[in-house]
Amino acid sequence: MNRTWNIETTTHIGETVRVNGWVQNIRRMGDKLAFIDLRDGTGIVQVVCYKPDLDEATNKAVDELSSEYVVEIEGIVNKRGEKQVKADLPTGTVELGVKALRILNAAV
Repeated sequence: MNRTWNIETTTHIGETVRVNGWVQNIRRMGDKLAFIDLRDGTGIVQVVCYKPDLDEATNKAVDELSSEYVVEIEGIVNKRGEKQVKADLPTGTVELGVKALRILNAAV
């Protein structure tokens, strides 16, 4: 699978893509859910990690994440609901549902 740039995710709704980038921010919502703002050279896309659906290795990687980690993520591009759209972001109409996450380089 070829890499998809963040800005291109809006044209891949319903498809599985692979993105790479830096963790801009991570918000953990209890034990089951985490949101990652993933940054690459084209912009930021929101990544959703629903931990009950992830394998052990991916859950471990999500738990270890911190800002500026470099990651590779495979997931399904989903259209956001009307109330969840972030109009200020070029990728604000979509979010990426994680299937697999791999840490490529941890921040120093």
